[in-house]
Amino acid sequence: MQLLNLNEASRHKFMPAINKAGGRYSISEKLQVKGVGTAGLKYLRGLAALNYDNVYDKPVHVTLEKFRSGMGIYFRNTDVNHVLVLEAKEIDHIKIFKDLDTIAPPSNPFYKLGSLFSKEYLVLRNLLIEGEKIEFHPIEVTIQLHFNEPIVFEVNAFKPKKVINFIKSFTNINVQDNIEGFVIIP
Repeated sequence: MQLLNLNEASRHKFMPAINKAGGRYSISEKLQVKGVGTAGLKYLRGLAALNYDNVYDKPVHVTLEKFRSGMGIYFRNTDVNHVLVLEAKEIDHIKIFKDLDTIAPPSNPFYKLGSLFSKEYLVLRNLLIEGEKIEFHPIEVTIQLHFNEPIVFEVNAFKPKKVINFIKSFTNINVQDNIEGFVIIP
């Protein structure tokens, strides 16, 4: 596990860490595996090096990159520009979790229009108005490392299924998911 400050490091300084995690894919390999990166995550907690006061003034956006035998986690906002390079052997498992949402019967026109184009609740939940959200839970991704505390993110993409499917595509890492849907109360 290596956390590198990209503001102070030039490319040649973090390439050895990437090579240790198997290296990057070639262009033809990127096409074969249908992409090697995704955004749509927000950092919540877990890295002591990022837990200082000014980080929480603005959200820290996270981008994941797949390496041949590991992953890169890029943390960015106006104050932070870091990459955490993890080898697959350092990761115990990745857990994707969301509790059951409780919502009132959706009545707003945006939700009704959106339901014409998608039946997927993880997309439609973005179209609910505040009065319809009774108990609303974020989708959390937890990367459990063998010898460190877990790193926790929130999926904040409009289409979270793409982020979830990307995380599930790591073949050399154990990925568990438990994503509950919703219950409507009158």
